[in-house]
Amino acid sequence: WLTSNFIGLKMRDVTVSVRPKRGKTGLPALLLMLGALSTISISVAYAQDPGSDTTIRLSSSPQEPITPIPVSLELDSDKVALGHDLFFDRRMSGDNTRSCVGCHQLPPLKASRPLTSGPALQGDPKRSVPLLYNSGVLYWYNWDGRYRTLEGVVSGSVTQPDKLASSWEGLLERLQVEYAPRFAALYGRGLTAVQVSDVLAEFLRSLSTPNARFDRFLRGEAGVLSADEANGYALFKEIGCSSCHSGVALGGNFFEKFYIYDHDDEESEPRRRDLGRYYLTQDESDRNVFRVPSLRNVAHSAPYFHDGSAADLDEAVEEMGEHQLGVALSEEQRRLLVAFLHTLSADHQGVKP
Repeated sequence: WLTSNFIGLKMRDVTVSVRPKRGKTGLPALLLMLGALSTISISVAYAQDPGSDTTIRLSSSPQEPITPIPVSLELDSDKVALGHDLFFDRRMSGDNTRSCVGCHQLPPLKASRPLTSGPALQGDPKRSVPLLYNSGVLYWYNWDGRYRTLEGVVSGSVTQPDKLASSWEGLLERLQVEYAPRFAALYGRGLTAVQVSDVLAEFLRSLSTPNARFDRFLRGEAGVLSADEANGYALFKEIGCSSCHSGVALGGNFFEKFYIYDHDDEESEPRRRDLGRYYLTQDESDRNVFRVPSLRNVAHSAPYFHDGSAADLDEAVEEMGEHQLGVALSEEQRRLLVAFLHTLSADHQGVKP
């Protein structure tokens, strides 16, 4: 409901500002949003004994704020293969030393410990690098939302000095000898910037992880969540987490201020030194505003936040409760929420060159 009706949605306590998408009337969108938000409440019963081994079967419904990832995708396998090879090719960078995977690692998602998503980007301010799994279901890209498509992300990354630091003219020249025949077979002519962006975006869309236990629950499979995980999901909805982390990606579809509930010493708060979307729009209402991150595979994407300043999920959950929701979460509540967040992980064999 959100990705098809809104752009730039922000929440300030109980005030909601809505800007209609591409000339559509705002009233139907607002009514739809309010109807969706009305479902953000406990829709399951808590276990009688949270410490027991009892498994609760939750019954999913169309009113759930989260949607499962599609189990299959219609992709061009030749484009995916070509995009894969370019993703790992160091000739993508201006000095032939860096490939896309240099920052965006694609590890297997089976480890029980969090896996780093890569070093902070160079430059000022520094921002954490997200995992690319399930990036195909996002609605905005980059922490400030400067891109609307994966093709735009690729195109921009080629020339940005903190990424591949190349030029399209130089890149196409370097790729000609090895890749021109493959592009000609796909497109009927030599490679272009549009085609390079197209195949890399197709490869990124292939990085889907559709069978998380929570997705299986949403599809109606019984017994896939423990009592703690079920209670964690109920709490996730009850305290309002799902008002931002919703849809297929559990985020990635609009923007929010970081933080809504500030520290008393906000001027010295390091996490607020990055002004976020303001750098892009120069709009005062966008100061310290960032794209809401996806929670897909969140247990494997530490460190957390735009600056990578939260080392683990417990710390991140505590911060979000205090500063986004105005709630002081108990240790038990944080434990239940973290248990639920682990159900959003799905196996993936990883991708290697």
